[in-house]
Amino acid sequence: MKTKPSQMLKYSPRVSHFAGIAVWGIAAFLLLLPPSASAKEPSRHRQDSVLLLSPSDLFGDVSTAGDDMYLYEGNAKTYLYVEQDGGKRLLILNVTDPKRALKVAEMPMTVDAPYEFVGALGEGSVLVHFHTKDGEPSEWGRLRFNRLAAPTLSTWFQSSGDILDPFDNRIVNAGNYLSLNQDKARPYQIVDTSSSEPHSLATIPGVKKTLTDTDEGRTFYLASDGVWILRNRSVEKKHQIETAQVN
Repeated sequence: MKTKPSQMLKYSPRVSHFAGIAVWGIAAFLLLLPPSASAKEPSRHRQDSVLLLSPSDLFGDVSTAGDDMYLYEGNAKTYLYVEQDGGKRLLILNVTDPKRALKVAEMPMTVDAPYEFVGALGEGSVLVHFHTKDGEPSEWGRLRFNRLAAPTLSTWFQSSGDILDPFDNRIVNAGNYLSLNQDKARPYQIVDTSSSEPHSLATIPGVKKTLTDTDEGRTFYLASDGVWILRNRSVEKKHQIETAQVN
């Protein structure tokens, strides 16, 4: 798989649609289309179509709780980066295989403030914005995935003007970005609607962010207790068939 072209600087994660699953947050509704995946516990799930995995299902004693996360897809690999401890540590997870997620590394980060992932910046890197106090210059950073298991970070200060994406010459306006209000954490209810009698699979506590894997159709939730993953088996199966045909 070739590295996917960067989609420049999206301020909110893309929410996907697959049939058979509905996701409710406070004042938020999401209908997930074609059934696929079945949770470790929903092996009880009627059609064995969805699989909702909690942090304890995925990693055991590895804490995946954090402040923000970023999904990087490239070089036939998919990695999930979770910012932890107010920016002081970066947890790196290999989530390429939909059947399992592996801890790759925990990197100490030489920063003194928490940050958030803004969006792709050029090919193979992501723009980050540090949380600074009112009146202080705004600090930005570029996390470069030159090594997926050990990315490098460069930073600079900029409170106004444009930040240029060297890959496609798009820009983000620093001043406009600083004025945006960030969503607060909220609970998400996962409801199976694939039959005539919808039923709840789980309520995920304190969801701060959701991200979607474009190939495997998975949704990643960064919650107060760590990372949850909702798998969609029909999408996974379709991707496996397409990959086999290409190879």
